[in-house]
Amino acid sequence: MKNIFRTGICQMPVSQDKEENITIAYAMIKKASAKESRLVILPEMFNCPYSAELFPDYAESYPHGPTIKMLSEAAREEEIYLVGGVYS
Repeated sequence: MKNIFRTGICQMPVSQDKEENITIAYAMIKKASAKESRLVILPEMFNCPYSAELFPDYAESYPHGPTIKMLSEAAREEEIYLVGGVYS
């Protein structure tokens, strides 16, 4: 019997609504996990538009910002390894 380690690589459109982006990313994590992915990788800058001048507007504190909280909770709930990429 082979050991299988599935990786889910997510791609998503990003809007200017940070909360919506986080919600979509969470749903994609859940979907990848449901398809038996043990490692889920989100795109770089998945929680905000990729524009350097906007980064300060989307910045959040570590470790209590909404993005890191969602990533931590999703990884724990789904029992997966999760790569959140670079986020603001």
